[in-house]
Amino acid sequence: MVLAVVLYLEWNHAKPPPVRVMSGRPFISAPITNLTANFFTSEGHLGPAANDVFIEFRDADGKLADVGNVTFELVLAGPGAIMHSILKPLRTSTPGQYRVNVQPQIVGDWQGKLFIGAPTNQVEADFPVTVK
Repeated sequence: MVLAVVLYLEWNHAKPPPVRVMSGRPFISAPITNLTANFFTSEGHLGPAANDVFIEFRDADGKLADVGNVTFELVLAGPGAIMHSILKPLRTSTPGQYRVNVQPQIVGDWQGKLFIGAPTNQVEADFPVTVK
């Protein structure tokens, strides 16, 4: 019995991680260099409370592309105040896909900023984000 458990664990460890297929349409697609960043939620948009957001990066051929470090920032400028929400998306087991929890807390038209790469050599994309 012990041998069967050990063999199962070893066989399961040798398998590559599953690839998560995003269903539905992205609520945002933003070009960044020669890639496209697609943002997904189960609701199809961002709300003011907790949002489980998946970000995937695809190259010109539509293939997933691992981009390394990713930072996502939301900025809301209002009269006399600016709100910032800086988030660190984490890699998933699928190369090119990242996951982050976003909590804007206020509905409105935000400005999204996406940074990829090392801090000394970052690439940035700016795009509008509506929180409903």
